[in-house]
Amino acid sequence: RGWGHRAAFAYSYAERLPKVAQPVLVLNPRDDLWEYTPRVAPYLANGRVVNLPHWGHGFLDAHTAEAARLVR
Repeated sequence: RGWGHRAAFAYSYAERLPKVAQPVLVLNPRDDLWEYTPRVAPYLANGRVVNLPHWGHGFLDAHTAEAARLVR
């Protein structure tokens, strides 16, 4: 149990994200990770962080159309 979380937190994003050439969109709703998610920005070679202060847990269900527009 918990293997997914352990794997995610053991992943070296600082080493690997700068190597990603494809566009990366990081959505940052106001949830448990609100303060931590923006830390990824310096490692995005071709990406951006979008802060979503009025969204929270379950934002894909609550704001489906808006989220789809952001991703498109």
